[in-house]
Amino acid sequence: MERIGGGVMYQYLQNVQSYIAPPVTAVFLLGIIWKRVNAQAAISTLIAGLALLVLRLSSEIYYQADISAGAVHDNLMYGFATINFAHMAIFMFLFSVALCISISLATSPPDYKRISGLSFGTLTKEHKFENKGSYDTIDVVLSFVLVAIVVGILMYFTN
Repeated sequence: MERIGGGVMYQYLQNVQSYIAPPVTAVFLLGIIWKRVNAQAAISTLIAGLALLVLRLSSEIYYQADISAGAVHDNLMYGFATINFAHMAIFMFLFSVALCISISLATSPPDYKRISGLSFGTLTKEHKFENKGSYDTIDVVLSFVLVAIVVGILMYFTN
């Protein structure tokens, strides 16, 4: 573990998080927004994300000594290992979205009766009416207060 992220635990945790989150986020967001996403697409995207995670961490470990020493290699795996982790997260997210959409379109759609109310495309008028009755003014006000507190804390600690 000391070989990943130059031996800095925080950097290591950021690296791992930036490789785990993109496929999960892509599947979650597409599952809510688009009713066409099916189980095959979700599972395939998550497994592909895991494979990319293993490949990326393995390449970082393999080339860590060379990266630390400033040595440069002219091969694809070294280039893959040296992409900034934040940029890698963006690439993985875009790849995961494209993969999930492609597999969803290439396979059969889900049974819309089984997923009724789980995505925006499957909400009925009854679902919308139930949702409007599930919160009141105090919930909205407290939500804004919570957001203001979080923004205030972030502003305080970034100065």
